[in-house]
Order: sequence, then structure tokens, then C-alpha cells
Amino acid sequence: MFPSHCPTHAHITKADILQRKAEHPEAAVLVHPECDPEVVELADYVGSTAGIIDYATKSDKDTLIISTECSVFHKIQHLSPKKELVLAQEDLVCPNMKSITLKKILSSLETMETKITVPEAIREKAALALEKMIEYAS
Repeated sequence: MFPSHCPTHAHITKADILQRKAEHPEAAVLVHPECDPEVVELADYVGSTAGIIDYATKSDKDTLIISTECSVFHKIQHLSPKKELVLAQEDLVCPNMKSITLKKILSSLETMETKITVPEAIREKAALALEKMIEYAS
């Protein structure tokens, strides 16, 4: 385990999930592995963003509790408009994800002005985290 967390996923609590399950007992709970372990334990499915979207669109459940950033909710809603989707919390917006735009990505690629360097020990840990995310997505 690494001593870090995703602030958006850290906002989701066991109480949030239990409340949503009380309101929608038939619903499946879908969470990111970055959620607290007590939240993950309550999940019917734990996976990457792509995995959550895939599970949700293929699931025979009509109601799904989505426990990740709200843009995933909107993608599932677009792909499966007949499903009832419930956010685990009302305000699951990742400010970091929202700060990235296509225009900024294009500018970075065109200018190559921003160069990020990290110590090798941190790079190795980051590579391991990325490999785990890819594993979850597979």
C-alpha cells in the first residue's frame, strides 16, 4: 500500500453506500479501487473507470449506485439511458480531472514546454500504480 489517496474517492464513505443501498436495495454498487477499503467491501463490482462503464452497461440490474467521479455517471447514462443511476454522493467532481482540457493537451504536445521529472524511486512507484490500473481495466 502507498500512503496516498484520491481525494474524490476518499469523500465516499461507508455511510454513503449504506444510505444509498437503503434507498435502492435492488441496486448494484460499483466502486473504484481507490475508495476506502470499507467502501470497497460493500461493492458488487470494483474496477477501473472503463471496467465500471462496461459492467454498468452490460449488467442486468436496472439500478446502479455509482461511486466515482460524476463524468462516469454521465457516460453510463448516455450508453444505457433506461438504467436508473444513483451517485453515491451528490458532489463527486474531481477538480484535477476538470482542469485538463483538449486545448491544454494539444498545447503541451505542440510546444513540449512542460517537462516533468521525478526521482527514480517515485517513478518506479508511479509505474507500479499505472500497471495496477491497467490490470484493473483488463
